[in-house]
Amino acid sequence: KVVSNFAVGFDNVSVPLADARKVLVCNTPGVLDAAVADLTFGFVLCLARNLIPMHEFVRSGTWKTKPAPLAMDLAGKRLGLLGMGRIGRMVAQRARDFGMEVSYHNRSRDTASEQSGLAGYLARDALFAECDFVSVHVPLSDETRGSVGEREFARMKPTTYFINTSRGPVVDEPALIAHLQQGRIAGAGLDVMVQEPLDGASPLCHLPNVVLQPHAGSATVETRRAMIELATNNLLDALAGKTPKAMVNPGVWAV
Repeated sequence: KVVSNFAVGFDNVSVPLADARKVLVCNTPGVLDAAVADLTFGFVLCLARNLIPMHEFVRSGTWKTKPAPLAMDLAGKRLGLLGMGRIGRMVAQRARDFGMEVSYHNRSRDTASEQSGLAGYLARDALFAECDFVSVHVPLSDETRGSVGEREFARMKPTTYFINTSRGPVVDEPALIAHLQQGRIAGAGLDVMVQEPLDGASPLCHLPNVVLQPHAGSATVETRRAMIELATNNLLDALAGKTPKAMVNPGVWAV
C-alpha cells in the first residue's frame, strides 16, 4: 500500500512502477536540510583552509621543521550552486554569512533569492567557469545521471573546488578523478560516490586534494530522529487513511 522512504531522495524506488500498482511513495524532505547544508559548508571551510593537511602537518611533527603553508580566505570568493532548492538556499545563506558571493543555476529561476540578494543566477556553463567552489544539489534522475562530467570539469578553473552532497551517480566519477589527479581542478569534497560504501582502493581515497565523508549529510542524532519520526508518521498516516505529510506521488493518493 505504501513505501515510506527513510531519505529525501527516492532514486532507490521505482516510482513509475509504484504509480502503476497504485502504491503511495513517501519520503522525508525538510527535516534534513540544515544538516546537509552544514556538511556542505563544512566541505567549503575544510577545502579553503586546508584543514585535513594542516591537521596532519601538526600530528606528523612537520611543524617543527618548517612553517605551515598558506590557505585561502572565503570572503569575496564565489560559490556556485547547481540546484537551488531548500538545501541550496540554506547553503547560500551560510556562504553569505562568511562574506562569499553566491550564484546558482536551476531549471527554474528562484526570483525570491535573487531579489533578496541571497544569490544571483548564472547559466550552467558560466557557473562552472566562473565560480571558486561548485556545489551540487540536484536529485538523481535519468536526466541528471552523469550530467556533471568532462565537459563541466573542463570549464572549471584550476583553482576551483568541487563539492557533491547530492548523489554520487550525478557525477561522471572517472572524469572527476582524472581532473583531480592532473591538477586541472583544485580539489573536491564528496559525501556521495557512485559505489557506496567506497572501496579503499578507489583513487579518491588516495588523492591529497580530496575530502571524503561516508554519505553522512543527515548523520546527526537530531536529524536522524526527525527522519525516523517523519518516515514512521508517513507510513502510519497512509495506512490509517490520513494524508501523509510528505508524498512523492500524491496522484496515487488522490485516486
